[in-house]
Amino acid sequence: MLRICICIFFCVNLAVAADLKTFVYGSTDPILILSPFTSTGLLEWKAQQLIFDSLLIEKPGSVDEFRPGLAESWTISKDKKIYSFNLRKAAWADGQSITSADVKFSFESLFDPALKSPWRSAFNGINKIEIIDDKTVRFYAKTPQFELWKNLSVVLRILPAHFYADKKNKDFNKSFLGSGPYEVHHFLAGEKLILQKNPLWWGYQDATVKGWYPFAKIEFVKIANEATAAAYLQKHVIDAFPIANFALARALKSEKESKYFFPIDDVNKTSRLYSKIFLNLNNLQFKNKKIRQALNELVNQDVVCRKLGFLPT
Repeated sequence: MLRICICIFFCVNLAVAADLKTFVYGSTDPILILSPFTSTGLLEWKAQQLIFDSLLIEKPGSVDEFRPGLAESWTISKDKKIYSFNLRKAAWADGQSITSADVKFSFESLFDPALKSPWRSAFNGINKIEIIDDKTVRFYAKTPQFELWKNLSVVLRILPAHFYADKKNKDFNKSFLGSGPYEVHHFLAGEKLILQKNPLWWGYQDATVKGWYPFAKIEFVKIANEATAAAYLQKHVIDAFPIANFALARALKSEKESKYFFPIDDVNKTSRLYSKIFLNLNNLQFKNKKIRQALNELVNQDVVCRKLGFLPT
């Protein structure tokens, strides 16, 4: 899998801290898909993190620092091939209790041919999943892999089996149910997503994370271009806007502080986010593993980043 880097930073409205009722996030990237089975976009992924829980939480602004999520505790066997998660008492947004069966369903749905999940390759290293009891689930890995454990812990979206198992009469890009801090209030694909607080989220009773989500509503709004975003920031129509163009980011940071907004670097401590170049495996050329490896070696990622303007020349 080939990767190129993208530098991200944000312009934030100076008035945002004054009103904690609604936070409006503008972006030129539209949110087209929210289905937990098929979406792959970065912004879609960020929105899903607010709707669906994972077993653990990677501490914001950190790398590989984890704290309890839906799982209140976890263990790794000495040979690092068996991962056990103990679920906390928590409920879905409709009030039903979350159980180990939901975790098992969430994992197995990745390999359901009918769902065609784009994420299955990240979990191929798991031999089997076992329900120990109503609140304990165990994964068995083929070989010890930290990334595989991390994928299970913070990438796997935990879904309600009673809601998503019935694939016949539901459009999962229009109907949603999760256990995260927010639930979907309104979604118009490609234009706007409005989330409102989920009062049943377990985190609002947790001393550590209850203050992480102070807004009653979060809105994601499609913005035509960066010029429009600047005008919207001045008029307080939006509260934040991401800028991926390195030259523009550098120019904004060099300006004197504006009375309308200020730029801040993304808190990702790796200093970069990564985008992937996906290869269509239906193409006979790409089915050959050696060809894929050769293509990966041929791409000079540093040069690509500089040519595309994501890094200074």
